[in-house]
Amino acid sequence: MDEQWWYDSTVPTPPPGCSLIALPVAEGHALIQNMDLPEHMEGGQVALRLAGPDMPGTVVLTSAGLIGLTGANDSGLAIGVNTLLMLAHANDGLPVAFAMRHALAASTRNEARQRLAAMRHASGQHYAIVSREGITAVECSALSTAPLPVPPGAALLHTNHPLSNPDTDPTALARLEDAGFSKSSRQRLNWLEARRVLLVDAEAAKALFDNTGAPICMRAETHDGSSTFASVLYEMKDNPRVRMRVGRAGGHQWRDIRFL
Repeated sequence: MDEQWWYDSTVPTPPPGCSLIALPVAEGHALIQNMDLPEHMEGGQVALRLAGPDMPGTVVLTSAGLIGLTGANDSGLAIGVNTLLMLAHANDGLPVAFAMRHALAASTRNEARQRLAAMRHASGQHYAIVSREGITAVECSALSTAPLPVPPGAALLHTNHPLSNPDTDPTALARLEDAGFSKSSRQRLNWLEARRVLLVDAEAAKALFDNTGAPICMRAETHDGSSTFASVLYEMKDNPRVRMRVGRAGGHQWRDIRFL
């Protein structure tokens, strides 16, 4: 899907974006994010429950026809993502959905980070890797995997512009600036930063994503055809918990999704 957006590079409408928080909570860490996608994908939300000899028990949010958007496993590992379309891309790289699934099949944050660092990436993407013990963040382009340091005890906030990776494609950046995508990303990140002090636990972070008036709650009529497709909340503790909600805030209830 992210790779399709390369071919839309001449379309004036900005691509969708996502907002993400990872934070320390009692007995572990949590990750919450929304997945903002084109409105025509509404109704295709799927939660996959997977397991096999080469992967832990896993829950993946996706859209029908895609192998994955974001997910968590019962080894206590969760991965969230933000597209970074202004970073260098490569048509011989591994697409984002496959990169995420490959990293999510790991059992530890370090193993997931190593998997992401070892591959050539097709598209620019931020990966937040969360476990009971901590948060690891990397921004990947076709040229490099750049770490994004997260101080112990601090929350990670991310939207859709790079905070550490310098591999900007000037043509892509100019298009995204002209379309208002970069401005939207900065506004959403500034909105989250202004509320950093409120992030005392997972429920406090969830409240931000339940705010129907927040700029991170995208609506097709006000965001050029993009809308919040789904939101996820992964609590990585001794007993990992996965919650998901389809659609934007105010439309549906959060649901617990069990591992196999």
